[in-house]
Amino acid sequence: MLLVVVVMKSTDFALKVQYVILALILLSLLSFIWGISSMPSVDVQREYSITHVSFWKVFAVFFPAVTGIEAGLSMSGSLKNPEKSLPFGTLSAVSCGYLVYITIAYCFYNFVDPKILQEDALIFSKVSKFSPIVILG
Repeated sequence: MLLVVVVMKSTDFALKVQYVILALILLSLLSFIWGISSMPSVDVQREYSITHVSFWKVFAVFFPAVTGIEAGLSMSGSLKNPEKSLPFGTLSAVSCGYLVYITIAYCFYNFVDPKILQEDALIFSKVSKFSPIVILG
């Protein structure tokens, strides 16, 4: 509801609020890295099996990673130099998103037991140093 009010106020205000949201996301990622780096490494015998994963499960992972980038592209009318800014911004956003996803996967692989990953949907906040900031981020 709060985001609806922000968007209804004005585009300029919404763009300013995005800096606060970005700061919360960065703080939540730092909290995660700080928390997981203090954990001992997990030495688990991992079992690998090829299973069929439905389109919708893959889509559920991929969709959130791309929607923010698409939202940024839709605001290209406010750019001073869109022909340079759009390709650079889009590639930077995709690269940054890729780096974050790979870092999180690497950390989970090395520091969290696979059985816990399967059972606990809130593991991201539980391994973080300060879990409330993860919820906000």
